[in-house]
This record gives sequence, C-alpha cells and structure tokens, in this order.
Amino acid sequence: MPPTLLWPLWTRLGKEARRALGARPGEEERPGEPYRKLLVRETMKALRQAAVVAMGLAPVFVVVELLPGVGHGITVGLGLLWAWYWVVLDCLEIPVELEPGRLGPGEPTWFERGLRHLGGRSRWLVPFSWSGRFLGWLSRPWRHQARFTERHAWESAGFGAGTVAFLAIPILGVFFRAVAITAATALVVRQEAADRTPLRELAPPDDLA
Repeated sequence: MPPTLLWPLWTRLGKEARRALGARPGEEERPGEPYRKLLVRETMKALRQAAVVAMGLAPVFVVVELLPGVGHGITVGLGLLWAWYWVVLDCLEIPVELEPGRLGPGEPTWFERGLRHLGGRSRWLVPFSWSGRFLGWLSRPWRHQARFTERHAWESAGFGAGTVAFLAIPILGVFFRAVAITAATALVVRQEAADRTPLRELAPPDDLA
C-alpha cells in the first residue's frame, strides 16, 4: 500500500529527482493542499488500491479455477502478476503526477477495456463486462500510470523486475521506496524525451521555451 503518511516527502523526492536529471521542473497536481486533506485523499486511494488488488480479477480467477488439474496453479500465478503490476503502478504514481502540464481524466485502462470487450462477446460473459466497469471505476486514479505501462510495456516490465523483490521485503521496502521512486522518475523523464509528448496535456509552445 502507498506510504500515505510520507507522501509529501516522496513528492519532494520526485521533484528533486527531476531536477537532478535535467528535466523540466515537476508540477504538483494540488499545490498547497493541506496535509490533513491530502492524508484523507491518499488513504481513500489506498483503500481503492487494496480492493483492486484483492478483488479486481475475481471473475477471471473463478473461471480459471474451473480448469481441471492446472486451474489453481494458473490462478496463483495470475494473482502474483496482478499484485506485481500494481507495485509498478504504485512506483510510477508520483513521477507521472509530477509531469509538467495539466492532468486530464485519462483514458480507460487496458484491463478495463479488455474485460468489457470480453463481456461483450457473449451474453454468458456479461459478468466480465460488469467487472470491467467496476474495476475501471476503482482504478481511475491510476489511469495515466496504466497508460504509461501500456505504451512502454518492456521498459515498465524491466523496471518492475528490479524493484518488486526489494519492495516486498518488510521494513526494507520502506527504505528502498526512495530508490524506486527515483528510478521510476528516471524512466518517465527518459520516455518524455523519447516521445516528446508527455502524458499530460502540453502547454502552448511559448511556455515550452
């Protein structure tokens, strides 16, 4: 779960990482937000994330469990990958939110689109569509991070492979988070330069000079 109490510290770290990398200064989504309000908002996000990780793919797991012989093993594997993916999104959250520009509502995530598409193929699969809508609602705060991983799948996977093991270790994960956020910031900044179109809406050309 996101370290809500230390959120201002991690935000300052992300901004300093952008400065050290020579990128444009990071911009907070809600500058000057009172700490109490931030704490409530981030706590609610943490609860949403817990629900997504715990129940997000429940319909898929139920179907997979029915496969004779291999169902349970596949379910465990998918569950581990799903949790691993959300660790990656969590690390990318602050670096993506600090990108210069105005953050819009974002596009539906790839897993929401996938479940809704699957649910639309047959009336017997409609529960997948319902699950996709619910999952999409829960995961709205991470649409931009999910979009980043979709556009840069291999880079995100490589980043995740090098961070998840450390973040999963009790106590050590808290100290390693600073490294993870710095590395995620470097990944985002590198892709900004490569794409020349950040995830946010670009400012007018005169402001980019």
